[in-house]
Amino acid sequence: MRSPFTSLAVMCALISCVTSMQAECDRNPAQDAGERMGRAFVKMARALGEAFVRAKDCEVNCNASDPAHSSNSICAAEHEIEAALDDVESASESGCLKEGASYEATSSYHMFRVLQDGLSLPEAVGRWNVLERIYWLCETKTLLADAADSACRGEVEKGCLRLLSTDDDPTNRLRALEILSGGYATVNSLAPLENLVRTTLDERQRKLAEQVLSRLRSGEE
Repeated sequence: MRSPFTSLAVMCALISCVTSMQAECDRNPAQDAGERMGRAFVKMARALGEAFVRAKDCEVNCNASDPAHSSNSICAAEHEIEAALDDVESASESGCLKEGASYEATSSYHMFRVLQDGLSLPEAVGRWNVLERIYWLCETKTLLADAADSACRGEVEKGCLRLLSTDDDPTNRLRALEILSGGYATVNSLAPLENLVRTTLDERQRKLAEQVLSRLRSGEE
């Protein structure tokens, strides 16, 4: 017959295990996972920026024949992204990472917060790559929680408008306008684009902004 003390010991061990697991999951795993992914993506954008590489569609391979793509910093950033993805997968499998019903309770929300901050990187090409990553994540629905599916469009628009208001690099500004013209502009873009049309000396930027404004005013966007 099993000793009552043995049963008590087993019960205490189980309670201790559950309590320990609960403590690990109480740190806000959605925030931890999202911020780590965001930091890894920003690190990659910065590494690409320092190598003067604009990675369209976020296609990066640190083993590519292009010497710029095989730089140590780019490979390190790629490995950090892979490690962050592994952590997210482990947290999901353990039951710790349970995405909330609201956007603000998801890992995607915290990931985009870090990426939006990354738009202030000192390297112009780095900022370009951060915006491209925000756009790519929304276009491909990669790593997005269900509650972030529609909210990500607002993140793309916010990123584009931020670059248009703070970035003087013409290539970055054109890319932001190209993305907005692809259906990401809402009424929130009206005033900034109208101001751009009035003030820019760049004819390409003006034409793109006017095209987006025309569609917005006609209700096409």
